[in-house]
Formats: sequence, C-alpha cells, structure tokens
Amino acid sequence: MSSLAGIYNFNRQPIRAGQREQLAILWNALGAYGTDGGDIQFAGPVGMCYRAFHVNEESRFEVQPLVGRHNTMIVGDLRLDNREELIASLRGALLKEPSAITDIELALAAYEKWGEQFAVHLIGEFALMLYDGRVEKVLLARDHIGTRPLYYHYDKQRLICSSELGPLLEAAQVSLEVNNDYVAGYLMYDPEPGPTAYKDIQSVKPFHLVTFTAEGGRREARYWDLARIKPIRFKADADYVEGFRFHFANAVRGPLRTNRPVFSDLSGGLDSSSIVCMAHRLMQNGEVPAPEMFTVSLVSSASPTSDQTAFIRHVEEHIGREGFHLDEDDSPLFSTFSVENALPNLNPLLFCEAKHRRIRALMEQVDARVLLCGSGGDEITCAQQNPSPELADLLVAFRFKALHQRIKAWSTRAKRPYLALLRDSVKPVLPAFIGTTRDLKRMGLVPEFVSPKFASEYSLLHRHLAHNPFVCDTPSGNDQALGFWTAIRGIAAGHRRDVTRGHVSYPFLARPMVEYMQAIPHTQRVQLGKSRFVMRRALTDLLPAAILKRRDKGNPQETIARAFIHEWDRLKPCFDDLRIASNGYVNKNSFVAAVENYRMGKSINLALFLKLLSLEFWLRRLENFQAGTARTRESLELRLNDQYARFAQTVCAPERP
Repeated sequence: MSSLAGIYNFNRQPIRAGQREQLAILWNALGAYGTDGGDIQFAGPVGMCYRAFHVNEESRFEVQPLVGRHNTMIVGDLRLDNREELIASLRGALLKEPSAITDIELALAAYEKWGEQFAVHLIGEFALMLYDGRVEKVLLARDHIGTRPLYYHYDKQRLICSSELGPLLEAAQVSLEVNNDYVAGYLMYDPEPGPTAYKDIQSVKPFHLVTFTAEGGRREARYWDLARIKPIRFKADADYVEGFRFHFANAVRGPLRTNRPVFSDLSGGLDSSSIVCMAHRLMQNGEVPAPEMFTVSLVSSASPTSDQTAFIRHVEEHIGREGFHLDEDDSPLFSTFSVENALPNLNPLLFCEAKHRRIRALMEQVDARVLLCGSGGDEITCAQQNPSPELADLLVAFRFKALHQRIKAWSTRAKRPYLALLRDSVKPVLPAFIGTTRDLKRMGLVPEFVSPKFASEYSLLHRHLAHNPFVCDTPSGNDQALGFWTAIRGIAAGHRRDVTRGHVSYPFLARPMVEYMQAIPHTQRVQLGKSRFVMRRALTDLLPAAILKRRDKGNPQETIARAFIHEWDRLKPCFDDLRIASNGYVNKNSFVAAVENYRMGKSINLALFLKLLSLEFWLRRLENFQAGTARTRESLELRLNDQYARFAQTVCAPERP
C-alpha cells in the first residue's frame, strides 16, 4: 500500500534541520510499505513524504507530495472511483488529457474549487494530508469507512502524522501509555474510531476532516452524514432491483481498476460469493482493466461443522476456476502467536496470522495488490430477519391498523407471541439505556473472569450498545445506519489491512452502495420471512442456486477449538505470568480456569477470549518496545544524521512509465 507522513510546525515556525532528518527516517521506514519510489517536499512550516505502491496505470504518473500553484501541497494514499465526474467538474483546472490526470491531482483540484467541502466530492478510498499556505492550515481527511488509515500526534509545537502506526510511534517519540478506554472498546465490541491503543496517538475518523491552524488550533468535523441521504421511492418494484444491480456492479468495479491480478476472499457465503461472481462477470465482459482474479478460501477438512468446501466448490464451478484452498492444518490457527509477531496496532486477527501470511505470499507471487472482502454485506443488505424496524416505523407514523396487521403476520411467520413483537416495535423509539442493563446482564456478555474493577470503571456492559452517530428520520433509517457504523469500526481500526499485502477493498461498503441501501424503503431490505430481499432478487442470474438460497453461515468454532488444543503446549507458559492479569484486565485464576474448561470442551466467550490472547502478546511486545525506546533515544542524533545522509543519496522520483 502507498504510505505517507508529514510534519507541520505551529506558530509559523519553519521546518528545522532535525525535523527534516526526522521526516527522512519516516520516509525510509515507509519504504517497507511503498516500494515504487517516492519523494520528500518542504514548504515553510510543513514537510511531507510519500512512498508509492502502484496499483493502476494512472498512479504511475503521480508526483507526490504534489505542490500546487497556489501555495498548496498535498500527499495521499487514494483511489477515486468517480474520476469521470470529477474531471468533468474540474476540467478548467486540469489542462491534461483525462487518461493522464492522476487521482492526487483531482483531490487537490477539488480542494482548490470547493475548499474544506472538497472531501465530500471524493468517492472511493483515501487518506490525505493537505497544506494551504494562503490560509495557513493543514487538513487531514479519511474516506467514509476508513479503509486507509491516518494516525497523528500533536502538541503545542507541531503535528506529526503517518499512514503507518509503527514508524510514527518511533519517529514521534511519544509516551507509549496504554489507552484503557480503547482497550475496553476493543475487548467488548470494536473500538470507537478516533482514539488508538496509545493515549498520545490518535487516528482520523472515517468521514471526518481534521483541521490544524497556524496557532495550533484543532477542529474536527464530519464532511458526510448518512442521515442526510434523501429517500428513494420508485413506482415499480423492479426498479429497486435494477438499482441494486447497478450500484453493486459499480462497487465491485472500483477496486478492479488495476493492471495487476486481484485476490478475493471466498468463504462460500452469500457476500464473498456475490463479489467473486460479479468480478468474474466484469472481467469476462472486458469492463475492467484487472487481468485476472484468484480466490482464496480457508477450508477445514478435519472440522466438519466448520468446513464450507461444498459451497466454495459451487462458486468455483460457476466461474470455471479453482482458487487457493488454505487448509487449517497447513496454516494453523494460533501457530504464529508470539511477541515477535505481535503488531504495533492491537489486532484481534493475530490468532489467524499464519493464514494471512500465506495469502500475502500468494499475492506477492503474482504481484497482486488488491484484495476484495465481503465484510459489511450482512449489515448493509440486512441478513437478519428483524421485524422491529418495520414495526417501529408504523408505530411512529401512528399507523396503528397497519401495525396490528403486520404484527399478526410476523407472529405467524416467525412463530413469536404478538405481545413480544409489540414490545420489540417500541424498543427502537425508546432511549437505548431503558431496560438494557438487565437484558445485557442476563446475556452474560461480561464473563466472570473479567476484572470487576475494569468492567465497572470502563462500563464494559454497555459497550455492547454501539452508539449511532447518525440521527435519521425513521427507526428503520437509524437501524440501517447503525448497521453501517458497526460494520466499519473494525475496518477503521485497520485490523485486516495490517495483515494484508496491498489494499483491502469492501464493495458492499462502497459509498454509493451504502447510500442507496440507506435510501430505499426498509421493506425492500427485509420482507416478511425474507432477509436480503432486494439483494437476492437482484443477483438471481449471477449466483449459483445453492448460494442464492443459502440462509445459514459457516461456524468456525470447531476449527478454532481444535487449533487451540493443538497449540496448547507452546502457549501454556504464557498463562503462568499473564500481562492481562497484572495490568488489571482479568482475574488470573478465573481466566485460567475458564481456559482449562474450554480445553475440556466447555464453552467460552470466544470473541473475547481471542481478543484477550492478542492483547496479551501486544502488551508483551509493548514492554520490549519501551525497553528499546530508551536505548534508541540515546543514539537518536547519530541515527538521524545517518538516515538523512542515506536519504540524500537514495531519494528518487516516482517511477515513470
């Protein structure tokens, strides 16, 4: 993936020699992520650096950091999917043939035309740093789901930012104090976007713009709001189906703007299968430049309740090509759990890092730089047959007769009592806290082995209630927006990106797709006894029948349990001196007992268990990193001089065609 970093001095102080060298260190460190050249630029109080990782033909023409004509400068990791619209709107500012215009040039031209409102006009994936010397400010922006990260630290003197957390931690020389509020969100759900696991490092939130002024002032504002999407109401039912086809095809088309092979997850579920089949059709019809697609699937031949090979085969036969099958025994879960393999970012995927390491190797073999993922499909297309949003809409509209009729219909279909459904219709219009504490306790969401003090201080119980940042006009609108918000939190935290080579794209979460599904009536998303209502009708001629009719999902619990038991002898010593216990997250004896019961076949809160194991190794890595930091800072001046000399000798312009 392309990577970037920057420094902005407050109070109009120019970039000092030591900061130039500091940026050179960042530039060299980012070379591990972007291998296709790059550059460093300075202008008064700001310095930016860029490392390229070319994905498409246009990116080979990019010059970054890009210096504008009006005392502006921009650097970014981006792919814009609405290039034609932008080129038409910005034609006067871009005196080139459309095929020669780069995405970064479009982003800068958009800012010069629309100012701080520019980000809402950019559809695609992006993380940007922009300096405007005319008004003396720096802008940091991130796309609507945060696929491409951007971390930063600021104090009274300066802002320093980077798309990669590890190099920033070393270059910024900040305290590595753990942010327990972030850890609490990570353990119980997914962390709220914005904070990171380190108190002194923040990340730009999805669909937000962060502005820093010359005096050091900071302002954060959202540039896009799902609640402002205007409703779509067609006369004909078939028009909703056609609309889904159109937006889904374009959502898959965007990341296929590459001149290299692409990879795609294939689990055999409806979401990944839909993406694979649509990508295959687009390539077969010559509608995209991507030359080839490889699918990659995790299979569990020794775990029958987890294995999805039969469904995977249906899709492979449908597209006429067998993909890569990673068997659990070839890429064992938990086998890479170690301090050495722990990442700078607190990441729950550490337990299956062996699988992702294998995928990285396969992608490197064919120089693939894009991976398609079906995450977000459940939430955006409504995989659950939940009657509450529809019933609540009728309630707030005072359509009591229709409400009565629909409750009776749902009661018959779902075999649930009338009064229970009536109660569910009221819940979406009540404040979230009413009656929830009792319900959450009854669900046992906070196991006994979690420290009561930690659970109380950081309100673990209520972290299962995701706060919806969007305020929509209807209960069903709020429900759909909340689904989007829950889907993007793990993506914005960078979990999958951290273990993948190149860019991970999520077609179901493409912005026009999200907006379309938000705008249509809820009864097009879910109808009586029919989940994913519009999706299944739209993809009838695309998917194999066995996939289209599928209502269940694969269950990985057997595979995970077998793998943990297999790796127990290697992992057992870690449980003798648990950092998650000494840091106050769990009670050691209770946790060890729960783990022992899990080994004997009893159940455990599996998601929390896996996250705690990742936290354990992350804490151990942090100890080692802190110990090394002291030695690093003692020799920092020598390293700066050495790295800056290397930069002066090796810095090169971006690769030219």
